Amino acid sequence: MSPLRRLRLSDSLAESRILVGVPSTPVVKVLLQLAELVVRDGGVKDSLEFYDELSNQAPAFIARLGEGGGCCLSVHQVCSPAVRKLAVAMALSPEGVKLRRDNLAHVIVLVAVPESPLMSNLAMPSRLIQLLGDDSRRERLLQCAGPAEVHSRLREFEGQSEAQARGA
Repeated sequence: MSPLRRLRLSDSLAESRILVGVPSTPVVKVLLQLAELVVRDGGVKDSLEFYDELSNQAPAFIARLGEGGGCCLSVHQVCSPAVRKLAVAMALSPEGVKLRRDNLAHVIVLVAVPESPLMSNLAMPSRLIQLLGDDSRRERLLQCAGPAEVHSRLREFEGQSEAQARGA
């Protein structure tokens, strides 16, 4: 089994780091809210260093899917020695969060990873793209009433993905 299949989003994304019903606002504000959730949950060793890395990296934009008028996913990552272990935070905005050039994102994800020279830094963004690459899955997330339902839906997507991989 590949490391990508073993990596489970639901293990790194606690319900306490899921925001549902985020109003339309600039993406920077949403990323700061997500970073605060990671800090609050103890995901970092040094919060000042983490926020400094966040602002200096701006955070690294990894991927955007679904810009053709559908439900858009925007994944951002911060690699920092201040991060204790991999942590993911997610915001869902039915109205859409404002990105650059008047684009909107409806599912915004912040991935916080410990600084590492290995390519493992790209494992979670790759997993996110694999799980949420389908527009209908992103739409289903937006319909969730709260963090527990989002987490449950993500576990469902992971199960479907793992079943497909076994059948392949």
